[in-house]
Amino acid sequence: MQTKIRVNASYLEIYNENVNDLLDGSKRNLAIREDKAGEIVVDNLTILEIQNEEQLFQCLEQGALVRMTAATKMN
Repeated sequence: MQTKIRVNASYLEIYNENVNDLLDGSKRNLAIREDKAGEIVVDNLTILEIQNEEQLFQCLEQGALVRMTAATKMN
């Protein structure tokens, strides 16, 4: 018996009470809701199927480029 594993990835940030999709910079202020099964869902969030380690790292790099950063007293 062969086991198949599927890996999906999404990348979001919550910044100033807004939920932003870091894999698609045009998707801002997304809605969070609970579905009928009690699962938390972010509407319209990009989900990518990951085939290998390189794709996962590309996903993380892409998200890091579009995330919000702001100056704080800690920086």
